[in-house]
Amino acid sequence: MSEIKEAHIRKWRKARLDEGIGPVTVAKAYRLLKAIFNTAVEDGY
Repeated sequence: MSEIKEAHIRKWRKARLDEGIGPVTVAKAYRLLKAIFNTAVEDGY
């Protein structure tokens, strides 16, 4: 977890948009990713 930086997430998001994935779909995926990371942090990872 400590190796994942905000820049990685921004790059991931931009890559999805550049691939032609719709912004609503990317936003949903981002929210899911955020929830996963929040849970991991709460669990001590």
